[in-house]
Amino acid sequence: MTDLEEPIPEDSVGSNPTPTDVEEPIPEDSLGSNPTPIGIRYTDTTLTLSRTECCEKQSKVIVHDCTGQALPGELIAVMGPSGCGKTSLLNMLNGKCHRSTWTGKITVNTHDFDPSNWGDRSVFVEQRDTVLTYYTPRETLTFAAELQQDLSIKDRDALVNRMLEDFDIAHVADTYCGDQTNVKGLSGGQIKRVCICRELMADGMFITMDEPTSGLDFQTALETVQYLRHYCDKYNKTIMMSIHQPGYHLSQLIDRYVFLKDGALVFDGTLDEMNAILPTEEGEPVLDKMQRIICEDDEESLAKIESMKEIAKEKSANLPDESMPSEKIPENMVYETGCCGEFKLLFIREWVLAWRNKATFFIPYILPIGLASITAIPFYQIGQEDFVLAIWATATGVFVPIFSALVSMALAITSEIYLAQKEVESGTYHIYNWYFSKLLKVLVEWFLCGTIAAVIVYYLLAFRMDFSLYWAVFILVGVVTISTGAFFAVVTKVFFTAIALQLAIVFATLFTFGLEAWWAFLIFFHNGAFMILQEAEFLAQEAAGVKPDNPIGGELGGIMELALNNLPGLRATFEQSLIDAHRSDRWAYNDYYWGALGVCIIIFQAIAITVLVCTSRKQYT
Repeated sequence: MTDLEEPIPEDSVGSNPTPTDVEEPIPEDSLGSNPTPIGIRYTDTTLTLSRTECCEKQSKVIVHDCTGQALPGELIAVMGPSGCGKTSLLNMLNGKCHRSTWTGKITVNTHDFDPSNWGDRSVFVEQRDTVLTYYTPRETLTFAAELQQDLSIKDRDALVNRMLEDFDIAHVADTYCGDQTNVKGLSGGQIKRVCICRELMADGMFITMDEPTSGLDFQTALETVQYLRHYCDKYNKTIMMSIHQPGYHLSQLIDRYVFLKDGALVFDGTLDEMNAILPTEEGEPVLDKMQRIICEDDEESLAKIESMKEIAKEKSANLPDESMPSEKIPENMVYETGCCGEFKLLFIREWVLAWRNKATFFIPYILPIGLASITAIPFYQIGQEDFVLAIWATATGVFVPIFSALVSMALAITSEIYLAQKEVESGTYHIYNWYFSKLLKVLVEWFLCGTIAAVIVYYLLAFRMDFSLYWAVFILVGVVTISTGAFFAVVTKVFFTAIALQLAIVFATLFTFGLEAWWAFLIFFHNGAFMILQEAEFLAQEAAGVKPDNPIGGELGGIMELALNNLPGLRATFEQSLIDAHRSDRWAYNDYYWGALGVCIIIFQAIAITVLVCTSRKQYT
């Protein structure tokens, strides 16, 4: 175990009472809302998935004609070489594969059942461990329990404490999970157990796990399976997991083994049954021999595999019904906290995590104020001193909010997108509540700090235009930038890619000032913002009686000034030309600008939400 940080204070946000503070806990034989034992049987099931290669859709049989069952209290290991269909079999049984992708029959407690109706009562623990760096195990489990269980606070805390005890992480319950690199926290095995416990908080009937011991050392892997064995026995749960190369002690904890090769069932039985059909030499583990035979393609191994397939087929045709429960379970079992409850908990979590991560907490505050100060100080009082430069200085109202709001939403989304998708798949909350909780936090920070930045720029540069107009453009450009950042972050899921695409739009704007079509404002909204501020400052300067300066200096400027003074009508013509250069016909399109900003915000937000919703509960087809 790595060095642990000091536990966070008990009075901090998200802390929960310790086991000694909880009275009258929930019954020992129940985790919470669903104590029903579950038995699942799959008969002659074949899974066919499609994929597109070279613009051509191709179908492939992943699992072929498999029959078997899993009973309450059983811990079953699905084994075989890589690519043999282990995870696909689990995905078919837990409902991650669309009903149109498989044929055959699946029954739950002897009743016909479509796995897509498991709701959030089917638990799937992924191989990848995803946790929040600055959240503790206790807070992680409490958050999941509050959103997935209809329990009182007392029972919820009792449930969390019991789960921490069952998986031996109670002693690190108030330590940050960490990231195993920059932030010290839990060890790899402890993080794995936190991820397992988080999924189990839904009190799933049928539990599937994709290689829960992957990446763990021998002792940690053994301890993890021991905890699963204890959990399975204590609560009479049904667990199927894929696993590679279990050692002797670990193998004794597993009830039955299911071996696959090229999607076909080769063996389904106990270690004793495996020993009966595969006599081994002294000292050779039977599991090693089984895996060696399945992985080899010589004639002897293939013949043995065919023999075992026949035995497995004969056995699966006569599966006993005595141990299979008969109680029918309701379909679409989903407990939902409610939209407002989900949003409230997610919004609070956003601020808690932001406050604890001091490395990034102050970025949304320092960046706009710092950029505004650095940009404004060199042009101090320019609005009172130079007609032409004052108008062009209005670009600060565009580029300061762009670069101030460039990072916030992209960083907020890409840092947690994979965890959010996992929590949504497990039924913890809806993806749109997660998205809007982040968006609201970023907007609150931007309206506060963006307003301060706008005040700094406006008064240091001494603009003559109305402040409310400058503030409105300043803030709205930042909101549009936040929206584009959210869009690119959701689509790419990579922070630097999202930033690069945003910058591409910004720099493309520099080459589009000549576009005089209304649609240009929808794509290059920075263009419209710059022109509307130019117009406002020009009109304000003109109303104040200020005239354009001679932009040409030196000897040539002196000659021009002499000519302007001596040639009748030339000065008036020159001044009018300078005025016309700033009063362009393109300003007629500023009427479209406010609508363009609104359309940009709506379009980018709508696309981001749509992509998130469509990918949050993805089923394989």
